[in-house]
Amino acid sequence: MSLFLIVALPFFGALLPGLMNSAGRSACAGVTFTVTLAAFVGLLTNLPSIFAGEVIVARVDWMPSLGLNFTLMLDGLGFFFALLILGIGLLIIAYARNYLSRDDNMGEFFTYLLLFQGAMVGIVLSDNILLLLVFWELTSLSSFLLIGFWKHLPEGRQGARMALTVTGMGGLSMIAGMLILGQIVGHRGGCCHRVWQPEMERKLCRFGKTAQQDQHKRRHVKRIRLDQIAVLQNHAEVIAADNLPEDQHPRDHRQTAH
Repeated sequence: MSLFLIVALPFFGALLPGLMNSAGRSACAGVTFTVTLAAFVGLLTNLPSIFAGEVIVARVDWMPSLGLNFTLMLDGLGFFFALLILGIGLLIIAYARNYLSRDDNMGEFFTYLLLFQGAMVGIVLSDNILLLLVFWELTSLSSFLLIGFWKHLPEGRQGARMALTVTGMGGLSMIAGMLILGQIVGHRGGCCHRVWQPEMERKLCRFGKTAQQDQHKRRHVKRIRLDQIAVLQNHAEVIAADNLPEDQHPRDHRQTAH
């Protein structure tokens, strides 16, 4: 299955729970489970390519001059995390079917859950810095809605505000980090593994070599200082020996011993 479809399924499926809410709890949970299962199975169709060591890339050019490209990448690590997100999502849907009260709006809850799920899958599959930031902000908003689902409880509202604060500060920190890295590598967009990683590897290698040279210089200076200390200590012993009385002179003791 296409990577675009895997990411898009939870977002498009988020429209269904609200429509199926009037059909009953089982229908609402069933359609949510089906959408997640479809994305899960679609992800598994790429398993042979992942085992073969291939990297699957899907790309749509939007504004290449500004680095605005919708690019997704699936490698072994991304496959593992996407499988984890969708698999745990299936378990949550099955559990929430019987956990939520009959007075709770199950369609609303599953809509927020699918939005959060799609944003998380988008984060682990995105291969564009700006796209990663977009999915991160979607995660922040969907987690705020999901945690604040029980709006009538003070704990729910407080937890939602806390989640929004933490994820919002995380997003701002991510923007700052991207700007710093972009200043270092001279590129603020594009693909993560093809643009940022090689340049960062060169910068880190250069930094490592500089650190090794500085460490070698420090060791050399330390060795010179130790040699100087040894020479001064030797001179001090000689001067002290020359100032001793004749009967306490080391030479006299050696002659007496002989």
